[in-house]
Amino acid sequence: MRLSIMRNSWLFVLACVLILTSSTLWAKGAPNDDKAVDADRGNVAESLESLCAELSNAMVRENLTGKKVAVMAFAENGALAKEKELGAVVQTELSSNLAQMNWSVVERERLADVLGEMELAQSGVLDDAKAAEVAALVGADVLILGSVSEAGDTFLINARAVSQEKGTVLATAQTSVQAAHLIALSSEAVVLRSRWDSTYRSLIAPGWGQFYNEEPIKGGVFIAAEVATLGAAVALLLIGRQTYDDYKSMTRPDDMSQETFQNKLDDKYNKANDLTVASYYVFGAAGGIWLINILDAAISGKTYTRTDKGVEVAGTHSQAIPLVLNDGRNSVFGAGLTMTY
Repeated sequence: MRLSIMRNSWLFVLACVLILTSSTLWAKGAPNDDKAVDADRGNVAESLESLCAELSNAMVRENLTGKKVAVMAFAENGALAKEKELGAVVQTELSSNLAQMNWSVVERERLADVLGEMELAQSGVLDDAKAAEVAALVGADVLILGSVSEAGDTFLINARAVSQEKGTVLATAQTSVQAAHLIALSSEAVVLRSRWDSTYRSLIAPGWGQFYNEEPIKGGVFIAAEVATLGAAVALLLIGRQTYDDYKSMTRPDDMSQETFQNKLDDKYNKANDLTVASYYVFGAAGGIWLINILDAAISGKTYTRTDKGVEVAGTHSQAIPLVLNDGRNSVFGAGLTMTY
């Protein structure tokens, strides 16, 4: 039985809206404004670089070059600092900076285990004697701790390096970071990512969740597949509609028999019908790709939680990968710290 050709353009409009939505979200949201985020990282890195340099120089003056350093999660003073978990973000950034300066950084899980055994909170609130004790238990020569405090439109970051051997402060350092920059950086931090966030993004636009999960190749494949499939579906639909319009406007030439003309009418109609039905199948394929993209984001996504052992992947005992290493000039994604026990 012949299928009737769609005479209304609602499907075409829907397809265009889907393509425009995907393209717009990809251009404006999928990479999450990479340039702006990179700028935020650069601003935060620049502020923390001087702080790390002061602490590093003090340790060098104490002939501690090549020794082990442990960095605690900084105390969070203020509701916003606590909500955004900025103490963990600063801990990660400082650890990364110190590792880039060739300091050997004690693994955070080891530090968290010791703090748990000592029944101490994993924050920067420790006196010097207790800090030296923690450093000795984790095998570190220096323990770096401090606080992140709200101060209007900035956050004040205070840090101190405590000698394990002497039980005294080797150096103190302070820097300020624009609140907007640090908050923007924390929004990209591994400690705040969740499986739901990646799934939600892929529900809105194919590939977005994969980019959020830091799987850019997979995200690009989903975007390309979705755009190509939707484009093919729209093209088939338009050609089918044009063919149907041609069918409706056909007239029999005087020198053509009615039977021949009817055959041509049937061929044109069938072609229009086949093209339209094919577009439905391709639209279905596009929907399937979208669904697979959502499932992939949900499966690949991870929820990171704060525990007494630090930042972990929910449901496992795996420690979260540090957010970013920077060399003072460029942010380097996916780099690992040199950790020792």
